[in-house]
Amino acid sequence: MHVFLGVDCKTNGCKGKFVLAYLGEEPNVLQSFTMQAPSRFRLHCLNCDETHRYSFSEIHRMERPEPPPSDFRNHVQIIRDDSHLRKPN
Repeated sequence: MHVFLGVDCKTNGCKGKFVLAYLGEEPNVLQSFTMQAPSRFRLHCLNCDETHRYSFSEIHRMERPEPPPSDFRNHVQIIRDDSHLRKPN
């Protein structure tokens, strides 16, 4: 499975999903990271043609069997946190 971060469209009955970032394919999914995104943002759904406001707290993990397209670019900045891998001094 391929793992993404995203939000669901808020329009009742709409199945639209917004993929914001790609974290990798199981079992090599990025586990420890910091995400930089605005605390509030707007997204327009091409599925239902509605625009909604979202908050950082609404971003969640999504899984799909297929990888992202080759031209996909993350819409939020993902910063890898390898501090748990560093040896103490």
